[in-house]
Amino acid sequence: MSSKLTQQRPHILVLDVNETLLDVNALRPFFERFFGDGDVLKEWFARTLLCSQTVTQTNNYADFSTVAPLAIEMTAKIHAAQWSEADTASTLTAMKSLPTHPDAHCNACTRTAFVW
Repeated sequence: MSSKLTQQRPHILVLDVNETLLDVNALRPFFERFFGDGDVLKEWFARTLLCSQTVTQTNNYADFSTVAPLAIEMTAKIHAAQWSEADTASTLTAMKSLPTHPDAHCNACTRTAFVW
């Protein structure tokens, strides 16, 4: 019986780390600078999640580093904000070093969380 259970175990484990373990509020200064309103961060993150779910459910998986910049560009267009590729690059760099939430207690999360 135990060998049958072993054979049925998945070979991959997927974790949701963005805003579960990693604190995306660290990106607030970017949104304040570019949009004049740090709360646009919440709008962007919701849009990122929606787009991620959409592409996954339509069998067109894209990782966070692909979807997030597209969601930023959509948000910039909606708010008529000037947004450049350099702005996207600097935001993505900041995303790669997001801090963990204080209660996450994860020693290596910020260095290994994203698939880039």
